[in-house]
This record gives sequence, C-alpha cells and structure tokens, in this order.
Amino acid sequence: MRGRRHLECAPSRLDHPEEDRPPMRIPLILAAALAVAVPALVPRAPRVASAEECPFCHKDIEEGRGTFNCRACEETANVIARETLQWTLEFKHEKPRRVTVKGEANAHETYWWFAYTIKNVDKDAHSFSIAITAESDKGKNVAKYIDTAVPEVTAEVRRILGVKEGETLDTQAELSGVAPGGQHTPPAKDAPPAGESAKLALPTVKPGQVRRCIAMFKAFDPELDVLTIRVHGLSSDVEVEPIADQPFRRKVRDRVLEIKYESPGDEFMTQVRPITFVSQKWVEVEQVVKSDLR
Repeated sequence: MRGRRHLECAPSRLDHPEEDRPPMRIPLILAAALAVAVPALVPRAPRVASAEECPFCHKDIEEGRGTFNCRACEETANVIARETLQWTLEFKHEKPRRVTVKGEANAHETYWWFAYTIKNVDKDAHSFSIAITAESDKGKNVAKYIDTAVPEVTAEVRRILGVKEGETLDTQAELSGVAPGGQHTPPAKDAPPAGESAKLALPTVKPGQVRRCIAMFKAFDPELDVLTIRVHGLSSDVEVEPIADQPFRRKVRDRVLEIKYESPGDEFMTQVRPITFVSQKWVEVEQVVKSDLR
C-alpha cells in the first residue's frame, strides 16, 4: 500500500541525530496559547519564592507568576485604587473635660465634653454625618453613651472656649441633622432600582474648610477605668449589604476612628482622677440598621 511504503521508506530522525535540521517555527498566537496551556497540564510543585526579583518593589516573585505579575505590587495597587475612590476628613480632638450646668428645677447636672475639629483636605466638597459614641468599663459590665446636644451645656462650653457671638461651634444637632435650608427627599415609589431617587440633605464641608465642634455626654460612670470613644462618619469607606428575608434591615460596615483613654484611681475621687490618652486607631465596625428602602 502506498501509505505503508511511504512509512517504510521515510528515514527516521533518530537514525541521524547529527543531521542538521532547520528549527521548528511555531506561529506567535499558537506559542502564546501553549505558554498558558502547557503549565496548566503539568503537575504543580509546591510554591516557593523564586530567585527572580521584582524590578519595582524588589521582592521575590512567586514561581510561575512572571516578571510583571508580582503579588506584592498587585496588592499595593489594589490599596491605592481603593483609597483613591474614598475620602477621609481630618480629625483633631482635645481631652475630655467635665462641666456642670443647671438643669430642670435648677438641679445641677454634670456632663463630659471634648472639643474637636474636622477638616476637608480634598479638592472636592463632601456631605457627611458625624455620630460619636462612647463606652466605659465597669467590672464585667459596659456603660454606653451617645453624643447629644444640650443648649445649657453648649452655652457654658462656648464661654469656656471663648467662642464669640457669631462664631460657629457645631454640636451633634448640626453635624448629623438636616443642613440649613435643606430637606430630605424620600425615595420615589416603584422607581427602580429602589432607593436611588432618595436624597439626604446632609451638612457639607468645603475644600480646605475647618469646622469647630464639640461632643457632649451625660456624666460618665465614676467607676470607669477605660473610656473608648468612637467617631463615625469621618470616611466614605462604608459598605451596605441587604439581609436575606429582612427587607427593612441593612448590614452596614464602616471605618470608625477609635480613641481610648484611661482614668485609674479611686472611684470616690472623681474630681481629681486624671484622664490620660492611650491610643487612636481606625477600626471596622459592623452593625444592623433599620431601613425603609426595599
């Protein structure tokens, strides 16, 4: 048979290993495909750091990733991209202090307060809503507090700080409420996707603007040893996730500034016990909130 004779007469390449042959040429597209497919067909050995160094971060590149596929650079790029899309207000604060004012029926009431400033360090204006909470230890129990706005306390703190008439000193009422002249717009009914038609008339901070503020709390527990203050709303780094089978609730994760103080000493010597700054850091806080957006 013709085909059989051809196979019998065809010289074997193994019979002439010394024979000089032209190199095999593989089309560029096929070569690229093989470069991806062949490694996938070969059993992988355990990953170890190769001797190849990234030309950018100078760290070892994992075997098989390639010169321009450094994992360390990839992670750095993801961080930069994430931060570029977000903003954070600059926050500076003073140590908490006590103040006593006359309340209902001329009874004296004690509050804790601290002054702080927020500054927009970006080139764009930002709408925001500040919420400040605190908690203190009391043995195995924890006492919790929330920033409020009491006119008598505000007036006394303005006097203490020397804030002149006409100068602004924002409280929780101005920092989390409706902006002057503004009004919330509820979501339109049956407007898909739900909630996008809603608008919140939040306060705004202009580029470079500094807002002078105070936070105030009803008297802290005199037995506290550690005081933790959390400032919400300083960053746009917020994630909202719906909860299955709970259409009126949302899971919210946001970046919160956490400030810690200590006040060790005799619980009966509250007027002389010092309060000392310990630390300040960003933490991620997750909570479930009610919502009428479905």
